Amino acid sequence: MKRSALLLGVIAFAMFTTTLTAQNGGMNIGRLQANESLQVGTASESVVVQSDLVALPPLTNSEILRIVDPAEGSIVYATDSDILLVFDGEKWRRADGQNDSYLIIPVPCGAPFIDSRDGTSYNTVEIGTQCWMAENLKYLPSVVGPATGSETAGSETTSYYYVYGYDGIVVAEAKATSNYATYGVLYNWPAAMDGSASSEANPSGVQGACPDGWHLPSDAEWTVLTDLLGGLNYSGGKMKEQETVHWKSPNTGATNESGFTGLPGGYRNYLNGSFSIVGYSGYWWSAMEVSGQYAWPRCLSSDNALVSRSSYKKSNGFSVRCLRDSD
Repeated sequence: MKRSALLLGVIAFAMFTTTLTAQNGGMNIGRLQANESLQVGTASESVVVQSDLVALPPLTNSEILRIVDPAEGSIVYATDSDILLVFDGEKWRRADGQNDSYLIIPVPCGAPFIDSRDGTSYNTVEIGTQCWMAENLKYLPSVVGPATGSETAGSETTSYYYVYGYDGIVVAEAKATSNYATYGVLYNWPAAMDGSASSEANPSGVQGACPDGWHLPSDAEWTVLTDLLGGLNYSGGKMKEQETVHWKSPNTGATNESGFTGLPGGYRNYLNGSFSIVGYSGYWWSAMEVSGQYAWPRCLSSDNALVSRSSYKKSNGFSVRCLRDSD
């Protein structure tokens, strides 16, 4: 017997009732009351649910992710993967406890997102059909300074993480700097990609250094953004933070009407390990390489309103902006 039929049968047997109504693209789920514990599933895959149960009809993963504020302990049969899921208060997980697989519940675009790896909160912004982080990524599993031996010349194959101006290898010290707080981390391309192969797809399919549910944008996804904002010759001003708190004067054409809030985080030079032009330019990696040594980033500058698309060595340290996966 399919577990979907079993789940519905158990609900009917227990004489529970539920409501399932669409509202603003999401779902509101009626609460089911049980007077005693109830085992749902099969001998090999089951969950015992106490009172205050919310039981849902069979749903696809996409439908499950659109449920508005599910109650802790809610159970559902996931038709895409043929398994029972239970909501643990934060995420949907397998009810049988066989592994740590989760369905990530996305926050509405425009609301802050918290990276579960380190607790960092990021502002987000919806631009057209894309949901972007409105801040540079700050994920920092390790750090190297500009003069730490063999790392001086960077690497096109090994992942290196940098914080602008920090000459050391202690993560806690790097995170305590003002540049980290403002501009985040500079990644060479291997670190940004985190072992993934180059992608020109839309979406890229490359999680890279980004959190679960987010990915490193491909060259094509960057192009979708700049085309929406008027093309490379006109979109830069719409993506730059206004005024000259962080950007050096004149910060030409800066309106930030997109909400992207691009910052001039500078870069880490692959040739000698020096940090350069903070305040004047910001660089962001894409997930697409040009060759074995080069990849495609995007660049914003203080003295024009353009978005530059030029190939750069993978061993440079550039910023990362993450793009949310499609629902």
